[in-house]
Amino acid sequence: PGESTEEQIAHAYWYVEERMREMPAYALEDFLYEQTDRIETASYGIETRLVFAGKEIPDKKGLSALPLITSSGEPSNPVAAPITKYVIQSYVYDALFRRDKDMTALVRRIIPPSVNVPEEQLRGFTKYVADLYSEFSLFYSPFRDTSLGPVRQRITELHTAVIDLAARLDRGDIHTAWLPKHTFIILSQIQFMTAGALEDLDIDPQRTAEELESLENSLDSLIETYEDIKDLIEDALNGFRRSNLSVVRAGKAGEDAGWRTVQMSLGGADVWRRVVLPESCSLNELHGIIQALFCWKAGYSFLFALEEQGQRERLELDLSLGELDLRGGNFFLYEYGSKWTVKILFLSRGNESAREVRCVAGSGSAPPEHIDGPMRFRRYVLALESGSDAERKLARRELGANFDPQGFDVEACNRRLLSALKGEG
Repeated sequence: PGESTEEQIAHAYWYVEERMREMPAYALEDFLYEQTDRIETASYGIETRLVFAGKEIPDKKGLSALPLITSSGEPSNPVAAPITKYVIQSYVYDALFRRDKDMTALVRRIIPPSVNVPEEQLRGFTKYVADLYSEFSLFYSPFRDTSLGPVRQRITELHTAVIDLAARLDRGDIHTAWLPKHTFIILSQIQFMTAGALEDLDIDPQRTAEELESLENSLDSLIETYEDIKDLIEDALNGFRRSNLSVVRAGKAGEDAGWRTVQMSLGGADVWRRVVLPESCSLNELHGIIQALFCWKAGYSFLFALEEQGQRERLELDLSLGELDLRGGNFFLYEYGSKWTVKILFLSRGNESAREVRCVAGSGSAPPEHIDGPMRFRRYVLALESGSDAERKLARRELGANFDPQGFDVEACNRRLLSALKGEG
């Protein structure tokens, strides 16, 4: 995915420079729509990247490590604390603003205790920070820092919190598949933005009132994003603790196997279904259930696959849900034709008194299976809302005269499920 969409476009320009020069100027979405069905824009944490249509950009584990500055001024071995000397200097100014002379506390704000740093390295770093503190205190003026100090303090607190949370998650106590989508990417983006702000404040501390207000507004947004992802992580951890992942095991699932709540999300579209299934359900039976859930007609080939570290392993259709070995994770994939991918996520486990397959929640109308992928689907939906007469006419022809993008009906969905399970269609 690259560091930015601009970087991705730069790479594309580099490799097909001559052709790119011949292209007329387009809005990016229009260019992609006109030129290819294989590439689309997709969410990448709190930003956007280019990606293969209908595919998820995989998460990464942990924040990027940068060299840690030592007392000699030379970089030591990289540690899992992404900091630069300019960020460190902002922390020192923050300590001066706080009137905090405790070097141990200052170092622990820069590198939280959750980050594993060798003791010898930590001692050298503490001396380096103490030397900076002594040097900066000679010319630091709290009166000149009245406006900037509180803003810097909030930024350092957020920066510390992000590094601490990422380090605790990076210990491996929970498989990353259980975490919210793009957890580490979002944390890395927040860390990158806060570190950039601290570097800017260290290099050029002079700020107008308007610039400070803009910085505070951006900071408010980052803090809100951090709090949101933190709450989602806590929910995921609680769910992980409640479930002993007994479904993730080898061995035959008997007739008395338990039941699972499973969520199926269509890649590249805001369409999902939540279903209660027995662990004895085979993948071949699950194929029919998915077809019913998304109103498809089984017109294309399909497969189930497990994705781990960028590698895909095809799953046998006679396997039951209770026999799957998900390698410590909680999801696998259903690929339908060449355009559609459904992510199948295991949620809660329990004994269901009704003992019947049923849909319990969902959102969005599924695209007709003949639509040429999620990007085309989104364009047709957008045309229904704000397109020209010709665009709306084309969208109605492709989606169906009565297609409603938000028209999910759980009762109708369960009627289709019942019919499919009885072999009636």
